[in-house]
Amino acid sequence: MTRHQASASAYTASELLAVAASRLLKDGQIVFAGVGIPLLAATLAQRNFAPHLTILFEGGTIGPFIVPGELPPSTNEQRCTRRANMVLPITDVLLLLQRGYVDVGFMGGAQIDRFGNLNSSFIGDAANPKIRLPGTGGGNDISSLTDMIVAMKHEKRRFVPKVDFITSPGWIEGGRSRAQAGLPQGGMWRVVTDLAIMGFDEDTREMKVLALQQGVTRDQVQDNTGFELRFDKSVEVAEPPRQDELEVLRELDPERLYTALAISLSPCLFAWGEGRGEGQRRTPSRRMWLPLTLTLSPQAGRGDMSESCLTEGVPMAKKQTVFGIAMRNFTKYPEMPSARELIDYGVRMEELGYESLWAWDHILLGVEPNFPIHEALTILTAVAARTSKIKVGTGILVMPMRNPVILAKELATIDHVSNGRLVVGAAVGWYKREFDSMGVDFHQRGKIMEQSLEIINRLWTEEKVDGDYPPYKLRGAVLYPKPVQKPRPPILIGGYVDAVLKRAATKGDGWLTYYYTAESFARTWQRVRGFAEEAGRNPDELISTNQLPICIGERAKIEAPMKHWLQTEWDYASWSESTMESAIMGTVEECIEQLQPHIEAGVDRIIFVPYKYEKEQVEAVAQQVIPRLKKGAK
Repeated sequence: MTRHQASASAYTASELLAVAASRLLKDGQIVFAGVGIPLLAATLAQRNFAPHLTILFEGGTIGPFIVPGELPPSTNEQRCTRRANMVLPITDVLLLLQRGYVDVGFMGGAQIDRFGNLNSSFIGDAANPKIRLPGTGGGNDISSLTDMIVAMKHEKRRFVPKVDFITSPGWIEGGRSRAQAGLPQGGMWRVVTDLAIMGFDEDTREMKVLALQQGVTRDQVQDNTGFELRFDKSVEVAEPPRQDELEVLRELDPERLYTALAISLSPCLFAWGEGRGEGQRRTPSRRMWLPLTLTLSPQAGRGDMSESCLTEGVPMAKKQTVFGIAMRNFTKYPEMPSARELIDYGVRMEELGYESLWAWDHILLGVEPNFPIHEALTILTAVAARTSKIKVGTGILVMPMRNPVILAKELATIDHVSNGRLVVGAAVGWYKREFDSMGVDFHQRGKIMEQSLEIINRLWTEEKVDGDYPPYKLRGAVLYPKPVQKPRPPILIGGYVDAVLKRAATKGDGWLTYYYTAESFARTWQRVRGFAEEAGRNPDELISTNQLPICIGERAKIEAPMKHWLQTEWDYASWSESTMESAIMGTVEECIEQLQPHIEAGVDRIIFVPYKYEKEQVEAVAQQVIPRLKKGAK
């Protein structure tokens, strides 16, 4: 499943850590990463949304290209140098740290305390340690001079009140103690685990929970922590790995060398090791990241390590429904839509926390009455340029009316402008007058769409395309730059009849529908899933989306105007089950009660269409309805 391709139904803890860590990186950063999860996270970020991110290896390599299926086992191995910008001596790389050229450093250890200090030296007393660990390597330099990200398994034995030894300093004793110790820059920034994502209080520098992983409760996090955790005022639920992210990870690591771990991630996964010391696995090089699993029991003897917990991936918790919102890029004549107001609206929707923003698509719409409309791709591009988090989607794009080669270029460009936030909703269309005006055969629109989907997909994913698609003749057609999202932006197919549902199940990434009741959705979604299974495709890879009208208020007062709006400004295809009866109406409590069946029916994304797009309605949905729905899903 995807979220934008939908959230995946099964992934390992290692994959979860790699994805969560990758999302913390930004385009243009220089990242100090080792092999394993840090390298996968940095490379995933490069492939998905940060093409200008530079990877730096301790072995001396700057800006390598990581070949899928050929992950280096060590930072000093030749595969680290492919297509690198530069290869320096190790001392020069550490000098770059000292000069402040490195933005982010990946770290790890056997223990971490509430101030983010890390221990990868030993467990127990220094004079008589229970376990000797790999030590520091370049860890102290990295932690002293960069903003640090730690990715590790969340267990009480690892999250301790005070580490047995500070190998890599975090915020030391909290407050200004780090600066007073002579470390004015950098510091522990984020800790990513299989349970939560933590940051640090700006004043006390104590660890605090910023987000919970899907399906995890606050009590679970606290129960697995050896000290009292703080929780941010607005703890979010982290988006689980998407199918497109998992596909990139599994392409990079097809043998699952680093991503097969389901729940036992090494506390030393990112600790430097020298040779083959006590308890260490034999490695092909003298210096590398060691994927070991420690058994830190009170009875553990020196060098007592276990590798018995490396298990296959297990299904994770059920995905959580996300909530987008439609924009009013069409109006009823004589009112005209304002492009500037639409752009400001998009910015505000991001501020309110909506997951995605959706534009309607038509070129010409109506005669009597006429509905003036701003072109969807243009307005979404403008919104994408003004925002940084909210996804932008077409809900839906009438694909057969557009030249597929030009459309492939336009959509790829929007994906770049948005840094990988585009979701393509597409359908064959229904308004014959519009097709006639565009010179497109209305009766062939299904065939045209099938052809367009193939052309666009090939241009996005193949280096060079040859093929005859009348009237288009592709001869060595090369489309670059490719979209940011890999292998391509998700495509949701809209429509109602079986031919369309089969298209959604086999050629798209899911189904997008319009004004369906929970019962109608559930019945139709089962048909989509059935078509996927018949084609040999896992239906859990598909995402479902339903656009729903909503009006919050005392039902006796709002029902009549809401129904009038639905009757006069919206169409309902006679061959579909779309209906104004799908409208969500009433008090906040009543709306939540009406929305619950949609969530239970398996809708992955609900796109709200608020009554007349009124500011009060938009804000009430974001601030009163969605938080309650999310809380109820935990």
